[in-house]
Amino acid sequence: MGNIRNSHKTSRDITEDHATAPERHTPRAQYREDSRNYRKHSKRNLDLISRSLAENGAGRSILLDNTGESIAGSGTLNRAQKLGVPIRGIHTDGSELIAVIRDDIGPDDPRRKRLALADNACSDSSEWDFDAIEADAWEPEELADWGIDLPPEPAPEKSDAGYYGDKREDTFNKYNLHEFDPFRCAGFYQMPTLEPETHVPERLIDFNAAKSSKEHHAGVHFFIDDYRFECIWSRPHEYVDRLCFFDCAFTPDFSLYLDMPMAMKVWNVYRSRLIGQIMQDAGIRVIPTVSWAEPETYRFCFDGLPEGGNVAVSTVGVMRDKAAQRIFRDGMAAMIEKVKPALILMYGKPMPEACGDVPFRSYENDTFGAQFAARAKSRKEK
Repeated sequence: MGNIRNSHKTSRDITEDHATAPERHTPRAQYREDSRNYRKHSKRNLDLISRSLAENGAGRSILLDNTGESIAGSGTLNRAQKLGVPIRGIHTDGSELIAVIRDDIGPDDPRRKRLALADNACSDSSEWDFDAIEADAWEPEELADWGIDLPPEPAPEKSDAGYYGDKREDTFNKYNLHEFDPFRCAGFYQMPTLEPETHVPERLIDFNAAKSSKEHHAGVHFFIDDYRFECIWSRPHEYVDRLCFFDCAFTPDFSLYLDMPMAMKVWNVYRSRLIGQIMQDAGIRVIPTVSWAEPETYRFCFDGLPEGGNVAVSTVGVMRDKAAQRIFRDGMAAMIEKVKPALILMYGKPMPEACGDVPFRSYENDTFGAQFAARAKSRKEK
């Protein structure tokens, strides 16, 4: 597994290296898993796919539509991107069969039988997602033509077990618990970990503007009121799919106010890290947003941040009084000592004295200016 991760490019480089014609280039969204996959991939199934890729290399191809979303092979795509396996895009209109030829494997190569066994084991360990099939309104007769029989209706539960089972699933969905990976977290509070990113965007737009913007050359920040981006926590994949088209994205800046309960501060740091991890898994360049409050928050607010990458901070509201400036400078010093960032991306009025010896890049706070200009233009047009 280590060899695959170290010897290959990341999934971000895939389309730029292998697109065969500019007009057919897959956008920066990169290759994405099927949003309505008909197969359920359990942890065991995904672990088998990871093991097969790590031990045997790639075997089967995957099938994508012309937007880069998978039609077949979503589980393999998921594991390949996590392992950093590059993907070569072959464009076709379906009139020819694409054969994957392993030049390194001959008839007597022991890897041949291992790959054949692993391929079938991975296929057999997934199962139909009949909810997804039903959502696409397939008729039972159409499914029967392909040898697929819908499962019988379950018998009514005789106890409260079904009720609590359904509610448990609702809770998991509500809090994105299916997205949490206990093997990719750090610290006592299990903050999801992020990979380092050294990209520097030339321009930034806020998340609220990005929802309808075509300025895909810009990076997206979340230095706006929390209620304007709470939707990304409620429906992360819907909005992550949109952010894939932009140059990069900061992690959500869920607020850490001094007068918040400490539990809420922990919760907001956790949410920011988890959304960042989901974005990175989707192939987005992700720059962690770092925020803190009183010194007690230092025990968790830097957990999950990678050393040696770029970080984003905001000085919006910091200049209003000396106490806020002191809290900002103290937090910056603690963050620099713990995270050792390569570059600090500072949104709002620059405070170079707070950066110590770490280089910084400042970005003007133009959110309110853009909103004012839009309102002025609207009034003028009327």
